[in-house]
Amino acid sequence: MPAKKKAAAKKRPAAKKRPAAKKSAARREPASRSAIPDSVLAMAERSAQAQRTAGPTDDSPSRSDTLTLDEPEPIARAQHEARFRHRPPPTGNVMIDVADLHVFYGAVEALRGISFRVHEGETVAIIGSNGAGKTTTLKTVSGVSELLKTVRGHITIMGERVEASPAHKIARLGVAHSPEGRKVFPNQTVRDNLMLGAFGRSDSEIDADIAKMEERFPILGQRRTQPAGLLSGGEQQMLAMGRALMARPKVLLFDEPSMGLAPLIVKQIFDIIEELKREGKTILLVEQMAFQALAIADRGYVLETGEITMEGSGLNLLADPRVKEAYLGA
Repeated sequence: MPAKKKAAAKKRPAAKKRPAAKKSAARREPASRSAIPDSVLAMAERSAQAQRTAGPTDDSPSRSDTLTLDEPEPIARAQHEARFRHRPPPTGNVMIDVADLHVFYGAVEALRGISFRVHEGETVAIIGSNGAGKTTTLKTVSGVSELLKTVRGHITIMGERVEASPAHKIARLGVAHSPEGRKVFPNQTVRDNLMLGAFGRSDSEIDADIAKMEERFPILGQRRTQPAGLLSGGEQQMLAMGRALMARPKVLLFDEPSMGLAPLIVKQIFDIIEELKREGKTILLVEQMAFQALAIADRGYVLETGEITMEGSGLNLLADPRVKEAYLGA
């Protein structure tokens, strides 16, 4: 190589490299982080920084149990506090009171003496894996009859014992159930499905409420004359939720609203549930997606093989190492 070229190569500054730590952090950054407001991220950063600077103590959790900004819990905590910090904890009447509930299918015991409460204006989440008994819980609360099913225990809804009541009587008390798998009427139009949600009403505002549902779920307005069976899974879920709301219920039961849906649609569904929460609706939510459910819940219960093994506020359950290991992949 000529001497001039060698000299030029020596003078050429080396390309700057990004610090390895930043690159690694970018890889571990949650996928949804870009959609989180800066104020929420700042709150989460302060929370994580406070834990890092506090230093370990004898009773400090291990590193795997400590929250950092790269893990979901501080962001969920910050989001929850940013959205609901001005809202006092629910102190309303007890809307659902379940005590020592046992459910049998033949000789198989699906629920083993569970107890829980839902107060007026509260969002309560029941999380658990497949087969834990979540759907059985909601079906029993709403009075859905099933073959070989035996119920023992107490279910009180707004002061009335209902464990032996049929579904239509419980619905008239003001309970609306959006079931697992949507269960829309596929051969009926979208509008007809919404009207069926108001079957127990005799007022003159049903058409006005359908218009409100089409405003809340714009896709339903666009598809109002199409058979519900032609809708996508996410659109059918919105229809099932709108149908439940058409009853003007006092209590909403949502069973696995995220089941089988794409991540973007799941986010839209939870945004809707969060909006209903802000409106003061009373919600009992059953869900496998623990992070999303607990992030918006006032309180939560963990159901495992028919038994409630943990309960607490949504945020405390999110931070619990046992919940993180079992349901959040930590």
